[in-house]
Amino acid sequence: MQSSINKRFANSKWIWRAAGNHRSGDRRRRTPQTGFVLALALAAGGAMLADPPWSWPASNPPAPSAAQKNPESNKDAPEYAPIVERRLDVYDFTFKTPEGAPFNLRDYAAGKRIVIINFLAGWCKNSNRNGHVIERLYTKYRERGLGVVAVMEYSDPSEARIHINRIGIDYPVVIETQKRGARKDSVHYKYRRLAGDRREWGTPFYIVFDGRNLNLANTAGARAALATQVYTIAGEMNEAEAERFLDEKLSQKAEGRKQDARAYCVLLSAYCLLRSDPLSPFVL
Repeated sequence: MQSSINKRFANSKWIWRAAGNHRSGDRRRRTPQTGFVLALALAAGGAMLADPPWSWPASNPPAPSAAQKNPESNKDAPEYAPIVERRLDVYDFTFKTPEGAPFNLRDYAAGKRIVIINFLAGWCKNSNRNGHVIERLYTKYRERGLGVVAVMEYSDPSEARIHINRIGIDYPVVIETQKRGARKDSVHYKYRRLAGDRREWGTPFYIVFDGRNLNLANTAGARAALATQVYTIAGEMNEAEAERFLDEKLSQKAEGRKQDARAYCVLLSAYCLLRSDPLSPFVL
């Protein structure tokens, strides 16, 4: 009986060592294969900690809403998306208005503090609902330097006019694509895919330029991006979040200009003092 127990213990001890988990006194007996497996496991673990492919669960996850419990009752609910800052090369374009006149983005962006490009479809309920939000934002912030251009997708001129009249739009509206079959040939499709948007039609989709990042130079023979650091919204824009965003960005612009003006005054005063100019007692 004791012999049988000793034999079983010896077998289990051998299995423990084969797995590479034996005591310190037996470490010299590890095989090269075991060391390689351990090194590979440690490397994989370090990579996962550096860039984990999961999200840590919330300590108190929110209870499911009525819409989540019953998706059928939520078909007409807004599909909000967050404002995300990202590195994305966005280039100038020239599209036509519903009346056939050319519209150039670079020319329109010159002098604007913030520019919102709104890619939408005239038949899209999300675009139509969110269009009222964009119109209110434009009315509220246009005097502070906000510019908006609506880029119609999968919509002909008559559908574009219907959308304009429905919303009461008084900012520029242009048409990129008129047929749904042209979806993958559009700049709209290119930008939203680069931003990780995998929706089938992808409307509405917004690109927001911070005025400090606009490259307004038009160099012949060179295709330079109009903006490289932008903000995107892959869905409907939440009005309250958009107002906070615009208040912050437009205030930063104003404060930056005040600081530039103060710095200029200081330099001018110093220059006048050095030159013994009568303007030397310059008041800041």
